[in-house]
Amino acid sequence: MDIYIKKYPDCLRQAYLKVGKIELNDQFDHAVSEIQQYVDFPGYRKGKVPADIIEKNYQNDLAQTVIEHLVHKAIEQMSQDGVRLYSNPKFQPLSGLSRNGEFTFSLVFEVEPQMIKDIELSKINVNYDEYVIDDKMIEQTMRRSIDLLDPVTGKIKSGDVVTVKVTNKDYFPDNKQKVLGSEIVSEFIDKKAGDTVELPFDSLKGYVLDFVGVIKEPVTVEIIKAERPSEKPLDDETVKQTSTHKSLAELREAVKRQLEGMALELNAHSKSSALVGHLRDHIEYEFPKSLFIDHAGKTAYHFIETNYFVSEISLNELFKDDKLKGKYEKILADACSDITVALFIEEFADKNNIQASNERINYLISSHAQEAHVPVDEYKKKMTPEELERVKREGKKDEALSYITNQVKFTVKNKLPLIELKK
Repeated sequence: MDIYIKKYPDCLRQAYLKVGKIELNDQFDHAVSEIQQYVDFPGYRKGKVPADIIEKNYQNDLAQTVIEHLVHKAIEQMSQDGVRLYSNPKFQPLSGLSRNGEFTFSLVFEVEPQMIKDIELSKINVNYDEYVIDDKMIEQTMRRSIDLLDPVTGKIKSGDVVTVKVTNKDYFPDNKQKVLGSEIVSEFIDKKAGDTVELPFDSLKGYVLDFVGVIKEPVTVEIIKAERPSEKPLDDETVKQTSTHKSLAELREAVKRQLEGMALELNAHSKSSALVGHLRDHIEYEFPKSLFIDHAGKTAYHFIETNYFVSEISLNELFKDDKLKGKYEKILADACSDITVALFIEEFADKNNIQASNERINYLISSHAQEAHVPVDEYKKKMTPEELERVKREGKKDEALSYITNQVKFTVKNKLPLIELKK
């Protein structure tokens, strides 16, 4: 069998194959023997039907079997030559198929993704934003932790605690009130009690988990009241009366540890995000269109379902929303970047024999169970082997990203306050 492979962009290939007379006759003989094993024909026992009868009466079965064998052999031969198929090949005959002749056909298929541009991890320097704490943040957090708050009668300032009522029609909990910090949700600044504010998901930051997947963006709230940390001096007696701590020093140490833990978690996330951004900009992969279509399609479907399905706004009005249009157009570019980074991390994990630890797998399972509002033990029992395998792959990528993070150098680009101090 002679094979010539023509390359096209995006891992697409077309193989042209030519089968000589001798080889083709051998394939016909093998196909006849195979069909003899199961065919029934009047006057003959199964397995004893003569070859000439099979070739005359079962031409379609014979041709299909020969083609299947030839395609299988072609795939094997290409694999030995280093061609790794990603998708099932599409068969196209280029000549008639018959004994005592040559046969030509083509196979169109995609090959596995291939790295075009690699990077050396030891030479990477990634800039990231570092979150820091100081004594003023500790002091302000101490005051807020023991609920020493004074009512705000005027405009809201950064650092105020804001109680709101969610007024979206598709928000159904009995208690629609939420307490939000104005240092996180900046849209509250300069507003006052009684005002109505629309909050896009992007502005909610850590609070967004209470709303995403529950109601459609934006979240509309009415400000019920605002409170500001009191300026009254803190002392041991006040701390004892308003908290579980025995002294001001004990409270300060507890708050400091809490903020340090938050900063540690945020800085780890900041490093990972910056690293992923660096990988997006400096790594190149060629990958199949089918991979792109699958990923972009799922992302686009989720976006459309989330933003267009449950809404009191008409489709015509939604189509005119420039913000939505911009986000949707970004999906395609982001899909390519997401695939590139995922391929690199997966390949890196394979090369370095990185596997997900049991601790990480259990953590991911617990997270999925929590998202599904199902007890962990029950969730584990209901998991299919395919779902468990997906969790293991997810954990494997997480482990690889952690490993990569420890290999590269990070430089602080900006120092950001963990908490925006009240003015």
